[in-house]
Amino acid sequence: MILDIFNPELGARKEDWHPKVKLLDRPGLIGQKKTLENWTDGFLDRDGKIIREFQKNFHSSFWEFFLYAMFKEIGFQIDMTHHAPDFMVTAPYKINVEAVIANIREKGRQEETRDMDDILSMITPPFAQPDFYEVLDESIFRMSNSIIKKHKKYLKDYSKHDWISKETPYVIAACSYDQINYGREYIYSMLALLYGFYYDAKEDTFNWKETIKKPSSERDIQLGLFFNSEYCEISAIIYSSMVTIGKLTAMHISQGGVSDNFVLQLWKDHDSSERPYAIQIVGPEAPELLTEGIFVFHNPTAKHSLPLDAFHQNGIVQYYFVDGVLHTDAKQETIARLDLPRIMMDQLYPYIEQQMSLYNRLDIYDIYTPKNKCCH
Repeated sequence: MILDIFNPELGARKEDWHPKVKLLDRPGLIGQKKTLENWTDGFLDRDGKIIREFQKNFHSSFWEFFLYAMFKEIGFQIDMTHHAPDFMVTAPYKINVEAVIANIREKGRQEETRDMDDILSMITPPFAQPDFYEVLDESIFRMSNSIIKKHKKYLKDYSKHDWISKETPYVIAACSYDQINYGREYIYSMLALLYGFYYDAKEDTFNWKETIKKPSSERDIQLGLFFNSEYCEISAIIYSSMVTIGKLTAMHISQGGVSDNFVLQLWKDHDSSERPYAIQIVGPEAPELLTEGIFVFHNPTAKHSLPLDAFHQNGIVQYYFVDGVLHTDAKQETIARLDLPRIMMDQLYPYIEQQMSLYNRLDIYDIYTPKNKCCH
């Protein structure tokens, strides 16, 4: 049964709704609204608070609805009869999953100030982003807080329940909404936070770092959490910075729906050395998969490893270590998404071509290469 998540009688008064809930309730986004409602089909509201939480705060519930839909799509069976964990996967693998998000800090720049420059920065290469390291460090800090708090909660609370086996892999599913430009964080913050690989945008390489300074502070933030035995209970991190309203638009358009917006997907082809970066217009012939934009980072020092096969799915990208070397199963991976009014499409083409030339360090080329969504 689909949850009636836009019913004010089951949650909060409309004047108290989160701006994004109000946006989705508009007639122009009926397709996106329907897509989201379908994600909740079968979702069990165990404490009777999820609808109110969605209407007032949006992001945490939105992320849980997405995870539930994704787990169902990839064939997981889920037991939601207990209040914790958020998702107890029972088949074909046993996995305990706890969801968490990182929101914008109280004194941070709020989303309502987001302008066109912010939106277009989604397809600007890192070396051309003047605030790249500010965004990276803020993301590392905010995600570090969220993951560490969830880990402590597991140790002090969740792991004590008699229905939770400590032998079952424990996975934290983390989504970033930590700043207005979270959509271009890609995997840079997680590679640093979990493995200590800090990205150098100018040189297009990674350098080993043990700590960074907390933004606007002298406090050190630890990097390389997965090489610290203190976090060995965490088997892996599921991560995304792309589960947004734009994701709803992409899914709606991919299924043949009509929208006033168009969606561009920036992706990287690991098999191409000359022009690995390309962009495509999302649609029925070049659909965005529900799983695209999702990354799984495995903990090489976990007490109980998460099987690679559990998330070996088309669209999902995994990072893991073999003999001390970081590997990925990606052949193609989504980096960012651009969701804009269709009326702006023609005027934006020159800018898009310019940005793709920058990404590939080329002058001009055909950027609309068809995407081969083969399984990896």
